[in-house]
Amino acid sequence: MMQAAVQPAPAPLAPPQQKQRLHLWVAAALVPWLLTSVYLVSTQQQAVVTRFGAVVEPRVLPGIHIALPWPIDVGGWR
Repeated sequence: MMQAAVQPAPAPLAPPQQKQRLHLWVAAALVPWLLTSVYLVSTQQQAVVTRFGAVVEPRVLPGIHIALPWPIDVGGWR
């Protein structure tokens, strides 16, 4: 009489340390990209915000502003 071969349980896809490391890499890439959505226009300047090349805000006054991250919204200063 033959005994059935016992198959070992499959190994986990990624150990918890590797998952944590992956989360850190994703956060390290995502945070700087999100910071591109904050821009500052000085008191001596005006800005134009374009979205995919089309002008969305033709005249942005001085101050701190928030837009969609690069490359969606791009600011140009005059």
